[in-house]
Amino acid sequence: MDGALSIVQNMSKQNWDDEPMTAYLAFKVAIRIGDRDLAERCLEAVSKTTDHIDYLGACIAESQKAEDIYCAISGLRKLHGKYEHQPPNKIHLPALFRCAIRLLNYLLEEPGGQDRKGEIVEELCSEFDAGE
Repeated sequence: MDGALSIVQNMSKQNWDDEPMTAYLAFKVAIRIGDRDLAERCLEAVSKTTDHIDYLGACIAESQKAEDIYCAISGLRKLHGKYEHQPPNKIHLPALFRCAIRLLNYLLEEPGGQDRKGEIVEELCSEFDAGE
């Protein structure tokens, strides 16, 4: 993993911007090593592409597979934020809202979730507001 991380860190900005597959692969590395900052940067790069939403969906799936709920929620938010007003045929926004709400609810139930209850409840409310 160290070798893969080194390659990711030495990539030029153009690689990230021009090729969403590069950002997706970098995301997989970030998730595996637990680097949320790098994962968020990858999600941002993937979400900027206009015709490759499949990579963003794959990032969300990888997040859930790695049990990184925070990255999964971030990916879902980027996806429904991008397509909120003009959803493509592949995206069913109510399903995205339900997934985000389910994951936020999961955060409340995990150990330490009650310590962040106010923040998570606020995020839940914003998801319900966005779904209207």
